[in-house]
Amino acid sequence: MLFKKQIIFAASIILLTGTSILSYPQETEGSNKINLKLGCSVHESFTSLKKRHIAGRFEFNYSLTDHLETGVYTGYGMYKLLPQGNEWNTNVVFYGLNLNYYISPYIIKKPYPKLSIYLSGKFGGFYMFLTESIPLEKENRHDYGIYLDATYYIIKHAGLYFEIGYGNCSFTKVGLVFRL
Repeated sequence: MLFKKQIIFAASIILLTGTSILSYPQETEGSNKINLKLGCSVHESFTSLKKRHIAGRFEFNYSLTDHLETGVYTGYGMYKLLPQGNEWNTNVVFYGLNLNYYISPYIIKKPYPKLSIYLSGKFGGFYMFLTESIPLEKENRHDYGIYLDATYYIIKHAGLYFEIGYGNCSFTKVGLVFRL
């Protein structure tokens, strides 16, 4: 039941914020372009039992060159912790920096390609809002990962993205992307 609520929460955030961003596109080419990502990520549990959780996420990225982009990300999720056989619910906030290296400019020579392929890395942290009754030592932890990503632009300034890779928390991310 909690998993379904998380999916509904993430989908409603994507739809509500995504439609307002679409109404203000700007023309950009090459470097100096901005993109926003609204989506969700699938996370493993922070305990020994393998349980999956969905977290809503937001990214703001700025292109430095045709191949290199940097940005910040943040996210929120509700997690079920299972230390020592007991069950606790807690809120988790993710934050950090990311770096994207675009492979597609080597292959696709158009100013606004419909398909973008890139490698990305992230490093940041997450904070678990723990109460005294939850027997975990640390509230702050590191968040890192490396991913292979693909973005498909349905229209000139909006599309879908999918990322898969290895991270200490998240192994896949999906959502909407807006090129401003």
